[in-house]
Amino acid sequence: MADEPPLRSRAALLRIVRHYGERPEFVVLGGLVPELLCAGSAFQNAGTTDVDVQVDPEIACGAVVRELRARIDGVARTAEVNVSGLARFLLAKAAAAFSRRRAKDWYDIAFVLLRNDAGGPSAAAELVQDRLTDEIDAVATALDDLRANFETPDAQEPRAYVQQMRTDHPDLDPTTPAADAVLAVGEFHRSFLRRVD
Repeated sequence: MADEPPLRSRAALLRIVRHYGERPEFVVLGGLVPELLCAGSAFQNAGTTDVDVQVDPEIACGAVVRELRARIDGVARTAEVNVSGLARFLLAKAAAAFSRRRAKDWYDIAFVLLRNDAGGPSAAAELVQDRLTDEIDAVATALDDLRANFETPDAQEPRAYVQQMRTDHPDLDPTTPAADAVLAVGEFHRSFLRRVD
């Protein structure tokens, strides 16, 4: 288990944080964020093999503090880190999915919408509207594209989510995560649009 990529990336980040001596000012972005924004989920995110951080006061606005845990050289370690907030993560990930068209982006969006600690897709839409109103127009096309790409369970994007969920949880009936992904993206988009109007 210690060789799994998510554990290695957490341990690498913990080593960096330990050198600071206290919670560093940088913000964790990218691959580790879904895991940290969905800490209460019964399912674990597929994770990442790298650690992305950014030092930028604008990005730090809206960041949340999360506790990171990992074993380093057989010793359990913990540290607090600043993590991209749910609203900023979803807007950035929607923009990334729109431009990159990668299965991992679609998986992360569906996973985070379904399992975020804020309470699901409607709560996520509320946070986007409340915290990032000025940035919505810049990603409106990406959000509409996201909804269109999650229109049906047999579309490429829900299938990407199902494939990763089945890799991590082979006992899952594939129809359930596909339907969940379609419903979550649809609810997020509808809730978001209701609040924008």
